[in-house]
Amino acid sequence: MTTYSTSGLAAKANSKTVWIVVYILSVLAALQVGRISPTFELLSESLGVGFVEFGWLVSLITLASALFGVVAGLLVVAVGLHQSLSIGALSLAILTLLTAVAPNLWLVLFLRALEGLAYLAVVVAAPTVIAATTAPEKRAKALAYWGTFFIVGLSAASTLGGWVAEQTGWRVWFAFCGALTAVAAMVATRFLPAIRSGEVGEIRFVETLRSLPKSLWALALAFLITTVLSVAIVSMLPLFLSSQFGISIARAGVLAGVIALSSLMGNLFYGKLSSSVTDRTLFLCSTFCAAMGAILGFSSVNWIASMFGCIIVLFFVGILVAMCFAVVPRLTDGSTGQVGAANGLLTQFGGLGALLGPPAIGTIAETLGWSSLALLLAVLCAIELFLLRAALMDKAS
Repeated sequence: MTTYSTSGLAAKANSKTVWIVVYILSVLAALQVGRISPTFELLSESLGVGFVEFGWLVSLITLASALFGVVAGLLVVAVGLHQSLSIGALSLAILTLLTAVAPNLWLVLFLRALEGLAYLAVVVAAPTVIAATTAPEKRAKALAYWGTFFIVGLSAASTLGGWVAEQTGWRVWFAFCGALTAVAAMVATRFLPAIRSGEVGEIRFVETLRSLPKSLWALALAFLITTVLSVAIVSMLPLFLSSQFGISIARAGVLAGVIALSSLMGNLFYGKLSSSVTDRTLFLCSTFCAAMGAILGFSSVNWIASMFGCIIVLFFVGILVAMCFAVVPRLTDGSTGQVGAANGLLTQFGGLGALLGPPAIGTIAETLGWSSLALLLAVLCAIELFLLRAALMDKAS
């Protein structure tokens, strides 16, 4: 397999500019994932959406990621990273605009599933572009910082969405998200380098899949749990605060958006400490503290204590997200195909967590009550601890 020449690309394109462009497109893609969460009451009144349907609306965009992540990782290399990123972002914008004028719930659900294909193209191509245009000594930190895109997008959606949707309606909010993404996609094409390698046009699915080390599979499973923790809290928190403490959905959306920034702080914290503190120490501390935060967040009778617990969870989840993305290049052989497949594998398992997480959380909250989530999330943190330990041990061996 052929690898990209990072030094050659650096001569043709400013890696910082490329990182910024890729990051903006990634944040806007994540904005589409989160734009549903602050609109529950409006969608309920307009389309008759209940708890379970709302959970599926939140997560259905990740269906394609859950099914086709690895395939997408190879396809974006074969088609071309520049083209995949640009076409994916523009398609996501168009589908979002169509959703804004959809007349019924079934069409909204269908378009939401199609959005997932465009979203997948963006989030699989993005880290592969960064890996290809960043010097090896800066690659881990660049990928760790890029990993903040998801929580930043969800936070922006929660913060802006509640206010915009309440003032103008959910259709205007969706149209705004689509238009913003369309403009960014068209502008981005001027700054993305035309990355080429000997693997363009080649799809070696079985060969590449077999070449992936066991540590990547353990890492992908851990990332699935990380995604469940993140999406469960950020996407469902506005509904939790509203239903449990009587906070308006607009205010709850703003609070959820602010809380979500704690995950961004966790990402940045990992970027600063990754070179001086071992991953083993970080994941042990992170999984334990996230479990304690989950118990506090969903067992409290006071909304301030609940918010504090969720802040703890998301901060340490941010560390785990950054760690997962930063470790990927170290677990591959450096070939473009394997890097793309590894990013696709992580995206696929993360998509599975994002797909199943909100409906599961909605179902559990509706049948057993919100407090039952405390034990569930704590157990998931314990499982993730063992998975990350397995991934790092396999890497060390």
